[in-house]
Amino acid sequence: MPILNSYAKLREVLFQIEKDLGIEELTETERKVLAVLANLSGGTENDVSLDDIRHDAIVTDIPAPSLYRAFSTLQKRGYIGRSGGQRSGLYHLREQALD
Repeated sequence: MPILNSYAKLREVLFQIEKDLGIEELTETERKVLAVLANLSGGTENDVSLDDIRHDAIVTDIPAPSLYRAFSTLQKRGYIGRSGGQRSGLYHLREQALD
């Protein structure tokens, strides 16, 4: 049971961090996408390709329609932006996500 107890404590810490960041209202998929983008961009506004995001282990189990819905929601809420044209496949963190 100690490992399960450790897991429970980590989830509590993660929940508190999400609350502090103001992202607790996002779905689990949206939080995963945001985390992957932040990780791949180094927490900056650097562009990250959609292919790189889709191939990250954290989101590979998410069906494509759910992944695209998460991108749409995160864009509408101002957490991420699209770089280049509509078909560029490049995304970046927006200032709201970096604060």
